[in-house]
Amino acid sequence: VVKRSIESLKGTIKVETTPGKGSVFELLLPPTMAIVDVMIVRIHNKRLAIPISSIVEVANFKKDGMHRIGNGEVTMIRDEVLQILWLNDMVGSSDRCEILIVVQYHKRKCCIPVDAVEGQQEVVVKPLSTFIGTTKGISGVTILGDGDVVPVLDVNTMQE
Repeated sequence: VVKRSIESLKGTIKVETTPGKGSVFELLLPPTMAIVDVMIVRIHNKRLAIPISSIVEVANFKKDGMHRIGNGEVTMIRDEVLQILWLNDMVGSSDRCEILIVVQYHKRKCCIPVDAVEGQQEVVVKPLSTFIGTTKGISGVTILGDGDVVPVLDVNTMQE
């Protein structure tokens, strides 16, 4: 099963056994792929994938709890003032955002308003090709079971 899974990702497995000493397993996977647990969310009828490792919590979003500070907006969650990170430039503006995904990056937290949480799944992430170039806030794309190509957020570069 392991061998088939690795080969399906265009990788190889090598096993060396020395009697009385043990075995060495060497797994080689292409550097252009990574398998990541993500939460699939929807904003303005567009899907995005957020790595589970970046998510701190999911909370209800009450727009009346939003405040302006300088050029940004913040909200209070569990006695913490958190910046609201709108993804309008990426997916368009939505008036229905009722859920906040609290993410952590560089030891800082912020929250991303979303319309819906579709669920969690393990996906293969492919980096964007050099032809397309790099996009701030996107680590790559994944193709879901229904054929939809979904960007995978990189919360570490979203605010740079």
